[in-house]
Amino acid sequence: MSWEDAAAPVVDNGSGNQGDGEERPPSFRPEEVDLEAEEELKINQGINFHRFDKIEVDVRGGKVEPINSFSDLITSQLLLDNIKRAGYTRMTPIQRYTMPALAGGYDIVGCAQTGSGKTAAFLLPVLQTILNESDLESAYGQETQKPYCIVVAPTRELARQTYVEALKLSRDSIIKCQCIYGGTQTGYLRAQISKGTHILVATPGRLKDFIGRNWISLDNIKYIILDEGDRLIDDGFVVDMRTMFTHPTMPPKTQRQTLFFSATFKDQAQSVAREFMKSEYLFITVGMVGAANEDVKQEFVQVERPKKKRELLQILQANPDDKVIVFTQTKATADIISSYLTSMGVQCTSIHGDRHQSQREEALSQFKRGLRRCLVASPVGERGLDLPKVSMVINYDMPNELDEYIHRIGRTGRIGNTGRAISFFDPDRDTKLINDLTRALKQAQQEVPDFFGGCQSSNYGAAESFDKENACSNNGPEPMSGDAGGDDEW
Repeated sequence: MSWEDAAAPVVDNGSGNQGDGEERPPSFRPEEVDLEAEEELKINQGINFHRFDKIEVDVRGGKVEPINSFSDLITSQLLLDNIKRAGYTRMTPIQRYTMPALAGGYDIVGCAQTGSGKTAAFLLPVLQTILNESDLESAYGQETQKPYCIVVAPTRELARQTYVEALKLSRDSIIKCQCIYGGTQTGYLRAQISKGTHILVATPGRLKDFIGRNWISLDNIKYIILDEGDRLIDDGFVVDMRTMFTHPTMPPKTQRQTLFFSATFKDQAQSVAREFMKSEYLFITVGMVGAANEDVKQEFVQVERPKKKRELLQILQANPDDKVIVFTQTKATADIISSYLTSMGVQCTSIHGDRHQSQREEALSQFKRGLRRCLVASPVGERGLDLPKVSMVINYDMPNELDEYIHRIGRTGRIGNTGRAISFFDPDRDTKLINDLTRALKQAQQEVPDFFGGCQSSNYGAAESFDKENACSNNGPEPMSGDAGGDDEW
């Protein structure tokens, strides 16, 4: 679909479908964000937060003087008050280097482990820059909104989470932050952005739609930020991203800053990212990126597929106080496992791409507030989500590649907290990951299971292919398409 095609009106014939015979999900308006409640749900810095100070940072493409305090760069007292209120007491390495680099005008690829504060690293300098604008307009009521900054996220849940973080940090300021994502009433979203949009957080499809309808213009863009950037320029999204970056209203590279952030960044993704950035850009890597978080204890259970449900139930019953995310590889399996656990008395909910948006947001809300102790998720839940007090991740199904494994287990052990990851390893299905997993376990100083030695890998040489000179590369299989990609944009 072209950007112009996206602008074509959709006719509702009143019969529950929109003229094409296909059922549509019920119209949905998200609840207004309760910032007080969100602050109660934040993840506090853990007992191992001091380890961040010892992680090596590599900066290529230029020189950056790191800062040691938010006040070294942030001059707005309002922002400093909001930083304190949000619970940011000490800076992480990605924040210490990214914030001055962004303020210095650089394009950036930033790679750091999951749960290391990347969102605040890019939001805070943007907010300070917008506050410094002497002629900042509210743009209230304007039919076409012209944001200064657009943050693109691959899933609805991550977009919503980033939006909430932007609201927290811009609280009580004149800056208007808005969020547009699929599964939500178009009219409602348009009404929201018409109140003024300085920072826009969006999923790719809904952004494409709004630009095509001329409700969003890129004329005033100073910052384009791709959160989970490697996912956004893989095969599932790269066409949309190229179309956005070449849109007639998009300022040229020299008149904007383009930033990519993720915990993983393969060679292919790096090559594509260069298309959208200035020739001189910074590559900031924190630690051995692409490696697993050392604060997560990784365990593997060799189990054949028919025995997985019983093994899962036994683990949950043996750890009744743990808050757990269970990852499956398909939407159907997520439904099956969620129903099974519920029938066995486990307080459980699920999130995947076939659930209506209202159901997805209710599931996350129940899990975050502790009304459900177990969340079963398809790959839509792998990336970026900050869910408080998650002490265990279980891979019911192993993912197709190491990157996704790293992102999954990164839902626990965040910002210095400890966590536990248990993966069900089926010797008939999962041997292709053995070499990559062995390398990742050794890098994180974790024990390699003895049974790995008895399983023949179909990916010989992958463990030796890691290049320290290119620390964000994993050189693993191609990104998975389908479930994760289909869960987000509309």
